Amino acid sequence: MWRELNVYILPHQLWLKTELLFNLCVQNPADVRLAKLWQDNIVQKTLKQKQMNYQRVIAAHTFYIEENVDKALEILNQSKMSKNMSNLGELKIELKLADWLLEQINKTIIKE
Repeated sequence: MWRELNVYILPHQLWLKTELLFNLCVQNPADVRLAKLWQDNIVQKTLKQKQMNYQRVIAAHTFYIEENVDKALEILNQSKMSKNMSNLGELKIELKLADWLLEQINKTIIKE
């Protein structure tokens, strides 16, 4: 799939790239694809939108890659308060993912 991302139409391509970015941050922060995805101009423009799913990706990058716990928590909390998603089903999923990411961050804080 990675090698064929450009064959997808743009909206689907952006969704795949942002979700891959999130998963690489969480599961494999040393993956070389991560930097390429993060620096992609279209991805960066997309991540500037204040939707919960994009804020989740930024929070994951901020926590796992930049190792900035406070900023990641701030991004997630602001995102959860805004509840900015296009429909109720997506909102429910994003709230669960945000809670999961908050739990991961809190586990790290407790260990320190």
